[in-house]
Amino acid sequence: MRAMRGMVRDDELPARLRCEGGELVKPNGKPIWLHGVNFGAFNHDDEQDCAPIAARGANALRVALRWWGTWGKGDEPNPDCRDDKAFAFVNRDKLNIFSGRIAAAGAAGLWSIPFIDSNCLQGGTNSPEDIAYCDPYGVWGAAGHNAYTDEGMLRMFATVVWPAMAARLRMFARVGMLEFHPEPAHHRPDSWRPRVAQVHKAILDAVRAVDPDTPVLLGSHPGYSVYQAENGLLALKDAYGGTLPGNLVWTGNLLNSYVTDSAQFDRGLRHLVDLREKHDVPVFVQQVGRNSRDDPDLSLMRHAVEGLREANVGYTWWEWKQGNPDPGGKGLNYPDEDGKWIEKEDELDVLSDAWA
Repeated sequence: MRAMRGMVRDDELPARLRCEGGELVKPNGKPIWLHGVNFGAFNHDDEQDCAPIAARGANALRVALRWWGTWGKGDEPNPDCRDDKAFAFVNRDKLNIFSGRIAAAGAAGLWSIPFIDSNCLQGGTNSPEDIAYCDPYGVWGAAGHNAYTDEGMLRMFATVVWPAMAARLRMFARVGMLEFHPEPAHHRPDSWRPRVAQVHKAILDAVRAVDPDTPVLLGSHPGYSVYQAENGLLALKDAYGGTLPGNLVWTGNLLNSYVTDSAQFDRGLRHLVDLREKHDVPVFVQQVGRNSRDDPDLSLMRHAVEGLREANVGYTWWEWKQGNPDPGGKGLNYPDEDGKWIEKEDELDVLSDAWA
């Protein structure tokens, strides 16, 4: 008798990627090299962009949902979707926008990487605005109000928000990886590492009860440090009593100064490749990018994407759109003063060449 999840049989669910040794493989068992861009500007990203992204040669799209935190500047509305009166504590309208982007990515042939970002859960102390938003009564002190200091908040996120999200996403085609908790424990000392591993374990255990199939993307404290990648992996292994769970992909951040310093980029990438070779775990870089003003001839961008391709390390470029009208920023698209979107055609051509 076939297993059932809710009212859907397991053999009726959309096929998933899986991890085999140090590789991600497609449902047919053939290796896949994921490469694409980030939907990181919740207020501006558009599901209609999925087809043009795929036409550039991408096969992956990392898609943001923001939960409990403050983002955006100026008059932009805060995309925080936390809603304590809603089912699973997620605003329905924003959830529908997010789900529409995941569905559109799959329809365009892109493997999506849904991630739930939370400045508060990560640490809550990155800026005065974060402190005021995450700890409005000023009771948590220097440690901040976050998933590591507030057990109740962790339970909400780990046992309510993510299982509900995972059960919903399991019905969508081409969901490539679930990314639970980006850039954990910013600026925290090494003593926080076991606690970060316990947070990852709490979410992973709850999600695996409703979705044992979809690969999960995890990264190390502090803030997806590429240099701490192995230490974070070993901490999670310890949390599981010495045996690392299967179907995990490990990540490290190669953003900003990594790209603008090619030697540093090469060192950071080497850490991920070494991790893959030593522990037989697939690796993926969820954020690669830099400000365009720092790379006028695009040589740094080319070095990064060529290095990733040569090392067979997947990635998503940061980012597809940015909210401010600054041609020197990170976005591959930016608005002019009238709100019309301007493409950085030369940068998009670099990516298309790398993905050909």
